[in-house]
Order: sequence, then C-alpha cells, then structure tokens
Amino acid sequence: MIAILSFTDLGLPSSFFHSLLTNTSFTIRVSAFDFLVFHTQQKQPISKPCFHLIQSVLPSIFAEQDGEFRIEILRSVRSLVLRLRASTHSTLKELEKRTSKLGNLEAELTLILSEAEDFVKWLVGFCGECICPGRSYYTCSMALKTLHILCEEGFFPDLEMEVKSGVLSGVHVELFSPSMLRLLLDRLADGYDEVANLACWLVERIKDPEMIPWKTLYAKGMEFCLSGRADKAEGGARLLSLCQQFGKVSGYTNVWEDVWESLVADVNTGNLQLVAEERPLHGRLVSLRYFPSSLF
Repeated sequence: MIAILSFTDLGLPSSFFHSLLTNTSFTIRVSAFDFLVFHTQQKQPISKPCFHLIQSVLPSIFAEQDGEFRIEILRSVRSLVLRLRASTHSTLKELEKRTSKLGNLEAELTLILSEAEDFVKWLVGFCGECICPGRSYYTCSMALKTLHILCEEGFFPDLEMEVKSGVLSGVHVELFSPSMLRLLLDRLADGYDEVANLACWLVERIKDPEMIPWKTLYAKGMEFCLSGRADKAEGGARLLSLCQQFGKVSGYTNVWEDVWESLVADVNTGNLQLVAEERPLHGRLVSLRYFPSSLF
C-alpha cells in the first residue's frame, strides 16, 4: 500500500498514519483519508493493511456532525468504491486469463479478490450496524449513502440497478439479508425524511419482493397513518406506497382507494371530534400525496 510504504520509507511508525486519520483537525483527517484510498491507477488493488486502517476509523468518521466534513468523506468513499470496482474487475479478468501483466500468480490474484470481498462484506455489515435503532442521524445517513454508492456501482446482485459505466465489480455481495431488510423497512418510518427516503430508494429496487412481509407492512402503514403523529404520517404513507408499488406480489392493489374510502367514511359519520381523537385524518391525508394524481 503506497500510503503506508511512503511513511515507512520516511522512518515513521505505521501508527503515524492512523494518528492523521484521528486528528482533531477536519482538514487533516479528510486529506489523510483521501490519500489513503486514492491512486492514480484505479486498477491498483488495495492492500489488506489499508483495509484494516479504513475499518478502524470509519466508526468515528461516520459519527461526525460537521456537514462539510461528511460531504468530503463521502467523496472519498466514492473514490474507494470506484477503486474497489476497477481493481477487482481487472483482477478477475486477469485470473480468468490465468496470466497477469503485473506478474501476479494465480494464488495472489485469488487472494486480492478474497480480501476485497471480505472488506465489502464487512462494509455492508458495518452499514447495517449504523442503521440500527438508536443510532444517530449522522451515522445512519452516512451508512445509507455508502450503500447507495455500492449499489450504483453494481456490487449488489439482488438489486435492480443499471450500472452506468458498464464495468462490473469483480466481487458481489447480497444486500438483502433478512436482518438488513428488517433494518431498512424500519427506517422507512424514520423521523428524518432524508434517512427514510434513502432507505426507501434501496427497498424499491429489491429483485425479490416476496422477501418483504407485506401483511405486516400494510398493517403497520395503516397504524402509522391513524396514529395522529405527524412524524409517523410520512412513514405510514411510504409503507402503503410500497405495498401499492409491488401490488402484484403484495396483493394490495387498491391501497389508495382503501385509504380514500376510509377517510370519507370517517368524515361522513359527522362526529369529527371522535374522529380526531380515535381515527385522526392527518396521516391518511398525508398518504394521498403519494398517490398518482390520475387516480382522482
């Protein structure tokens, strides 16, 4: 790894580079992280020590509250993912040819792919931990945006996504494990719209919608819409919208009509005070914004 070797050549201990990544100065930390993942040749594989260094600092980096710092780190994360994609793609092609312009043996090429795959699996698992209930907005949004980057670069075969570059990574991992799917579904009702929208974007691209517990999702959506809480209304609307979107699989093909009819029926009772207390309208009114206008 060039970054570590350069400091070693200068006679500095390997811990020195870690100290830069944990420095109190945001500028130094961003520069150090960018230097760590950058290479003029994206096909150059990332070393195992580099992976370990990234793993050691990501928890603190993702938790930072400074918006400008997070933007810069995400730029570096994208560079990291692009390099992972390019290097593993190149390595896999070399392995298929059983030759290497770099002189690597077959075992070395296999090791490069194995280490990269282990890191991507770790990164996905780490992002899953970051969106667990109780984690901060900063940590959660950084994790979801990282998953988006991985998705956009074709690392997840269980998502419907067209890779713009046409170059596929040499390693692929599944995103939608039962635990990850549960975490993403829970985030659809997150109090922060950005977090909920990021999670929804991923779920909407699932290749196997039968994995989703539609009956539970629909019931939870209606519950949130009737809760009377503004922070739950959007979440309920997203859940119901998802049920409608995958109607052929979920079986809920008339969600919007059901919501509208229940709303009209409650209003027609004439007892608006009782409705406001027991079946508040706000959540269902919010959900109507998710319906195509052509339905009305």
